[in-house]
Amino acid sequence: MSMRHGARYAAPQQPAIAAAQADPANADLIVFRLDFDGQKAEQRPLRVTGQSTLIAFNGRTETGRLQGESANRAVARLIATTRG
Repeated sequence: MSMRHGARYAAPQQPAIAAAQADPANADLIVFRLDFDGQKAEQRPLRVTGQSTLIAFNGRTETGRLQGESANRAVARLIATTRG
């Protein structure tokens, strides 16, 4: 993610995402980042309606989403929804 215009909104989420990535329970976690201002076409199929949106998937199935949430526990709960 570039630190362009929209990135200031996602910055508070980065520590929670990094903590989740460091957790051995999430060894298969893959994180994709989209630039809210520059990647509109990629956001449409994901129905992203605002900045700082986290979307969790298990395969092709969406398991949950958060918008604007940066608390480690909330992000960890979201990621836990991806485990069958």
